[in-house]
Amino acid sequence: PHTGTENGLRRRARPLVLGGICLALAIIPAAQSLYQNTRPLMFDFISVGQGDSILVTKGRHAVLIDAGGAREGFDTGRFVVGPHLLRRGVTRLDLAVITHSHPDHAGGMPFILDRFGAGQVWTNVMNDRGFQDVTRVSALKSIPVRAVCRGDAMSLNDMKIEVLHPQLRHEQSTGLDLNLHSVVVRIGDEHMTGLFMADAHRFGELTVIHGDGDPRADVLKAAHHGSTASCQDTFLDAVRPRLAVITCGYKNPYGMPAPETLDRLHA
Repeated sequence: PHTGTENGLRRRARPLVLGGICLALAIIPAAQSLYQNTRPLMFDFISVGQGDSILVTKGRHAVLIDAGGAREGFDTGRFVVGPHLLRRGVTRLDLAVITHSHPDHAGGMPFILDRFGAGQVWTNVMNDRGFQDVTRVSALKSIPVRAVCRGDAMSLNDMKIEVLHPQLRHEQSTGLDLNLHSVVVRIGDEHMTGLFMADAHRFGELTVIHGDGDPRADVLKAAHHGSTASCQDTFLDAVRPRLAVITCGYKNPYGMPAPETLDRLHA
């Protein structure tokens, strides 16, 4: 009789357990979708070693600034940036910004554009040998590519993306200091703003703070991996960031971030 009672309880409990599992399977995707639609503005600084890659998301909108390097035999886009996008629920980009063609910024972008796609690509120069793979993939995927300059902007709902640098639109890279002419973007909403300086150190910083745009930001992505020429005092006085992020490789051979740069930030 005792065994029969246990068997009866199991038979009655089985539909409840199965019903609970089915309910959970229905609720989890709905909750995930609700979160993706309502999540606040977020900046993900992806760990790509000596390079840059920043994912900006708000709701279902996603912007990727650079995609790290492509060391020989290792594609950062495939093995680091792409998996991070998927973990964050990003399957397509509204905008990809390639600040300049140096491989520590642009190297992983061909894979990202090929696998994820993008509404458009912004660069600092239209014709550059370092962009050949990006140009090829963009053409195959029918992704428009444009060189941007100060004054260009777009909005994704209430998330505003503004270009503060370079000053002029460039067609050719010949004779340009690509670091100095990096694309600098300011992205924000009513709650938070980030300023992403790419490698535009020294004169790039001066150009940004003396331009027409508002350089103030809560979060600063320091220029050029925290080199000696980044985060000058006049620049920090104008931006007044609450938080600064320096992207560089652990024990990199360049001595970045420079001690004097850290001193200026601490001060």
